[in-house]
Amino acid sequence: MAKRDATKHCCWGKCNSDSRYPERLPKETYFIRFPKPGRIRDNMTEWEKNQAKLKTEKAKRWQYLCGRKDFQNLKQITKDTYICSLHFVGGKGPEGKDAEPMLATLTPEESEKQQNRKRKAPLKRH
Repeated sequence: MAKRDATKHCCWGKCNSDSRYPERLPKETYFIRFPKPGRIRDNMTEWEKNQAKLKTEKAKRWQYLCGRKDFQNLKQITKDTYICSLHFVGGKGPEGKDAEPMLATLTPEESEKQQNRKRKAPLKRH
């Protein structure tokens, strides 16, 4: 018997992307698993503890960027918590420096501006 994939729902803002209805999603949209918070245990090295703290900070940051008042507790992040690729700059998921989702509370104009932003050219050194 083949194992079925779990249904994936986007937890970003008021997005209603759902893997049960692929015909409603723009082409090439996919779901990115939400970063899990790190767990610190007694027998960990200092480096491992720092890595766990970084994972927790990343999870908190993504939670904040989702912009939902009912999604404030780290315990709400499970293996089935996802964000769809539409909420990253360019709509293609986390890439390079744009590895975080956009802030859900942006107005459409602010969102467009963030997607079209370009890095300044480096200054020429003498």
